[in-house]
Amino acid sequence: MGAEMKKKLGFLAVVLAMAVFAVADDYSQWLNYKDITINTSAAGANVTGDVARYPLLVRLDSNSFTDFAVSGTKASIRFARGSVHLPYQVERWDSAGGNVAEIWVLVDSVYGNNSSQSIRMYWSSVGAGDSSSSSGVFNTSNNFQAVWHMNGATATSNELDATNNNFTATYFQSAGSTTPLSTGGIGYSRVVTPASASTGPYFMAGVLPLNPGSATARNARAIKFPSSSVGYAVGDGGSIVKTADGGAHWTAQSSGVTDTLFGLFCTDVSTCVVVGSNGRLITTTDGGSNWSTPAGAGGNGSGAGITPRWNDVSLIGDLSNGTLYIVGMGSKGDAVAGNDTTNIRKATITAGSWSWRADSSGSTRNMYGITCLDASNCVVIGGTTGAGLGRIEVTTTGGGPTGHGWTNTSPATIGGPYNSISWATGNLTSGAAYIATGGTTSTTNLIKVTFASATPTVVAQTSNLAVILKSVFCSDSTHCIAVGNSVGTAPAITTKSAAGAAWTAYSTSPTGSASAAYPSLNSIYCTSTTTTCYAAGNNGFILNKNGSTWGAGGGLDLLSGAGNGYTLSSWVKWLGATGADGSGHQAIISKNDYQYYLKVYGTNAATWAAGEYTNGGWREPSSTTTPAGNGSWHYAVSVKRKGSSDTLGLYVDGVKLKDSVYTSTSAQDSTYPLTIGRQANSAVRFWNGNIDEVVVSNTSRSSDWIKLSYETQKAGATAVTIGPLQNSGPPVGLTYTTNPAVYAGGTAITANAPHFTSGGAGTWTVSPALPAGLTLNASTGVISGTPTSATSAANYLVTASNNLGTDTETVNITVNAVAPSSLTYATTAYLMGVNRADSSSTPTVNAGGLTVTYTSDPLPAGLSLNSSTGRITGTPTVGAATANYTVTATNAQGSTNTSLTITVLNPISTFTYDTHTLTLGKNVAMTADNATATGTSPFGPVKFYVSPTLPAGLALDSLTGVVSGTPTTAQSSTKYTLTAKNGIAAFNLVDSLFIAIPNAPTALTYSSNTPTYEEGQAIPTNSPSLTATVPFTPVTYAVTAGSLPSGLTLNADGTITGTLSAGTSSGSPYSISITVTNASGSAKDSTMVITVLGTENYSGWTYNKSMTLNTSSSGANVTTSQTNFPVLVRLTSKHLTVFQQAASGGTDIRFTDSSGTHLPYQIERWSFVPGDTSAAIWVAANSVAASGTTTIKMYWGNGSATSRSNGSAVFSSGYVSVWHMGDTTATDPRPNAISGGLTATPRLFSTWGYNPGVTGMIGGGDSLVGGQEGTFANGALTT
Repeated sequence: MGAEMKKKLGFLAVVLAMAVFAVADDYSQWLNYKDITINTSAAGANVTGDVARYPLLVRLDSNSFTDFAVSGTKASIRFARGSVHLPYQVERWDSAGGNVAEIWVLVDSVYGNNSSQSIRMYWSSVGAGDSSSSSGVFNTSNNFQAVWHMNGATATSNELDATNNNFTATYFQSAGSTTPLSTGGIGYSRVVTPASASTGPYFMAGVLPLNPGSATARNARAIKFPSSSVGYAVGDGGSIVKTADGGAHWTAQSSGVTDTLFGLFCTDVSTCVVVGSNGRLITTTDGGSNWSTPAGAGGNGSGAGITPRWNDVSLIGDLSNGTLYIVGMGSKGDAVAGNDTTNIRKATITAGSWSWRADSSGSTRNMYGITCLDASNCVVIGGTTGAGLGRIEVTTTGGGPTGHGWTNTSPATIGGPYNSISWATGNLTSGAAYIATGGTTSTTNLIKVTFASATPTVVAQTSNLAVILKSVFCSDSTHCIAVGNSVGTAPAITTKSAAGAAWTAYSTSPTGSASAAYPSLNSIYCTSTTTTCYAAGNNGFILNKNGSTWGAGGGLDLLSGAGNGYTLSSWVKWLGATGADGSGHQAIISKNDYQYYLKVYGTNAATWAAGEYTNGGWREPSSTTTPAGNGSWHYAVSVKRKGSSDTLGLYVDGVKLKDSVYTSTSAQDSTYPLTIGRQANSAVRFWNGNIDEVVVSNTSRSSDWIKLSYETQKAGATAVTIGPLQNSGPPVGLTYTTNPAVYAGGTAITANAPHFTSGGAGTWTVSPALPAGLTLNASTGVISGTPTSATSAANYLVTASNNLGTDTETVNITVNAVAPSSLTYATTAYLMGVNRADSSSTPTVNAGGLTVTYTSDPLPAGLSLNSSTGRITGTPTVGAATANYTVTATNAQGSTNTSLTITVLNPISTFTYDTHTLTLGKNVAMTADNATATGTSPFGPVKFYVSPTLPAGLALDSLTGVVSGTPTTAQSSTKYTLTAKNGIAAFNLVDSLFIAIPNAPTALTYSSNTPTYEEGQAIPTNSPSLTATVPFTPVTYAVTAGSLPSGLTLNADGTITGTLSAGTSSGSPYSISITVTNASGSAKDSTMVITVLGTENYSGWTYNKSMTLNTSSSGANVTTSQTNFPVLVRLTSKHLTVFQQAASGGTDIRFTDSSGTHLPYQIERWSFVPGDTSAAIWVAANSVAASGTTTIKMYWGNGSATSRSNGSAVFSSGYVSVWHMGDTTATDPRPNAISGGLTATPRLFSTWGYNPGVTGMIGGGDSLVGGQEGTFANGALTT
């Protein structure tokens, strides 16, 4: 079997499958048609596979509308393939404004790689009605779950669902704006503009079950659950919805009425009674499949002639045999003033027969609620606003007319009206009920009524919710819940869960709620104490409570039955990042972040992402190809394909950008709403821009479907072409609107349209050719254009043809010559440069049908005017100030002129700044840096520009070039390029500035702030430690209080060095302040105190001993000399006499070299106790001989001497840190021998073990327990 035959058989099979909705019409009676070709070859949509039951977009432009001018209307259009009617929907038909239309046609099959397939569009059948049907095209049998064309007529319009699911997308706006009927996209689109990342407009579907098919939101008025899973809600417009799965999903039911429904009572899952406005009462006994006014109930259900608003109902028994009470506004309707007291009615139902009785509460006030324990014992509540105006009526005898059966037990002080009552426990002789009040917005808006005597006890209660309460429900004496008017971002809900407990207000926005201002709640019902509850309210919201969490209920599952996957798609145009979160996320379609979504994110919406949440994690293919942030329309699609593995695909503009494969699971369902233009569970992620054609399908659309959608729907699509007009009869009686026609040369003519007595034409020709500038449209026959040459009267034969015949008409045309007019240059002001070739634009002129010549005033040297074209060209040779020049166009009939301005500038000769390297103070006003630009006049005005942008706080005067201001942000030296421009690019000159802005230093300390030095000794370098945030250089140091001892110097880098002069000890101590300064500020070290010790004469000391350091081969064997070398001197028990003769702690120990020069030393250890006589002393030998001996002399025995032990003086040459170790505790920091150096802090010694006070290699040591975690740390962990 050949491929073509397979296609024909496939076509036949699809046609048979479509027979259920395809109606055969006799199109021989239709006057006009056009063939619409669908090209899927490589030259068209480039789709290789067949696509079945495809909604094809047909666009009609202004040319197409010309064909409708005589006999075509929106109602008379049809589409067919052969004799089979194709369902269609007219999305837009604009015959008055833009003459455009967008029409969706359900094509049985579009074949791949085929350039000749077509459908036919008919119109102009006499008496044809409009058969446009959105659900006929977007039918749920074709797996369309929701289709929103986004063409709401007003800024706040809801978007209606094109499918028969009627999932209205309800408009919400917390801030920002929405533009209706925005052109672009397909037909109209919606532009949503958020105000910020947390407020903006959006659309919500699937959480408002009372709104299907409604362009305005409906309020839910009452909700009841006769079982744990089955529930009903009623509200505006006769709306009734039912759930069979505990509120997870809701189904709309047909009530047959349009009244507002206020009261609902169900005795079981099948039997319910509903009451409302206009005396309405309807019932069902089959679970809502059928609702109707009961036979014999009379009038609108509450008795003949009874039309007030009824607010609540109670049924005891059933609808065959039972007692029913209804309460409301009284027999005069909704008005309160002047009403009567018959605001309670009672029906006795016997064997299905209804008998009504008008009861009286004895009050003209409205009644809002009723609760009955049985047919005899009931309580009715109501009233009006004001203290003592609430109403409580009680009967224990089954009620009765005025003065019989109803007793007023209303409190005198608690304000009304009373909106709702719920029985809590017991009966009318021993029991209690709770009432929600509506007369105050204070927190005292609940009443507990205790029945224990003829007069019940009424006590006001505090709800802790300052709103008008609308409804209360109690499951027992301890568990109650009440709801009411909106309190902002959280719903008005308050609960009590224990006897005597206070009421607690719920203050958290429910899971899944996407409303910034939460709607008022009108009714509450619970099926399990107060843990499983349902609240219904304005805008059709229904909330579910499970445990302690409230969630947005009624989440219509838009992917119901999506066993084979799903597809989300939309046309979008991104207009900005306002509305995005910190990562740039902006949602297009979302059933929150925890089910499925289609979005963009990143800088300038660079990344597209499709995603879903399942098994505790996200699946999210993403791509940066074709970023959204380019201001163009894009077609975005997310596809989930089911199989042994799941594939989640992302398409943009018909191209698959990413396919990700996952373990096969189902998408996580939730009761979150589906939102358009916002993520459902986030207060951020608003879309900013156009949204159009939002489609949700519960099947995986193929790549060919997606590619075909893009190629046939994009602007300027060439895959769909509309052929010429064809007719059902030959053209007859051809005439033209204007004949003969006289035109003025150079002036556009009014289009001259053809007309027929009958028939029409698709092909048009003319002979001879029309006058120059005029054309005949070969498809429509319209003559149009601008004649450019004068011609005398002549005849032109126009021939109109279709497939059935031809007709002709002779049109006589004259073109008269006139004087030229409308001489116009595209630019009228020209700026040129000396020795730079330049030109003006070529002017346009109405030449009047004749040839014109151009003249002008004398032009600047080097420029000339082309007399034939009017264009000015040349190379100016001399500068010329701005001047006006008149250009004149002339023909035989006259002339016209216009004026141009021309300026010729000389180059800018020089451009420079006063200062090129600037170090500026942060938050310090700078001295203005002036620019100088010179040149030969005229060379300006000169304007100045800078790149990159100057630091914050600095500004460039574009007219003077001055840089000035107060910098506010620090930076290292940065180059800025300044450009002087006079409008001639070749004359631009540049200069550069280098700008540094340091941070001010915040603190200054020195390695030793209390050093002790000795006269005649070179001190170890005392280095500064500067605290400042980088950058902070350059800085300068200065002594700003006191003075350094003679011989010491403060260097440029802040270090202090030198050798103390003789006699400096006499002024000791020295208190010094040193200040570090940069352009932004200064910091001071004001705590330095320098102590200088005088020179000592050791000749008077009692004891001394010479020590020899042997570096020869028999000793240390050191072959190079050393300077400033720390020599270790050990004293042991062998030197007992030293310990006995020296001062305690060795404070009088001193050392000199062989010439008597004092040597710095540090006593690391000195111990003179029983069992331990030892010392470890470091001596800084100024010179150690190589391969020889060096003598060091030790002195002691001066009891008045004080210690001069100084580690910094010993370890002064290249040492950073020296730790001698050996302290006796596990926690004390180990000191650094160098003053101001980092200490070493023990870590984890007390945890893992430590042996303190051990004898080390030199002096004491530290013993760590191997294999454990005891360590020493320095740096940031030091103390």
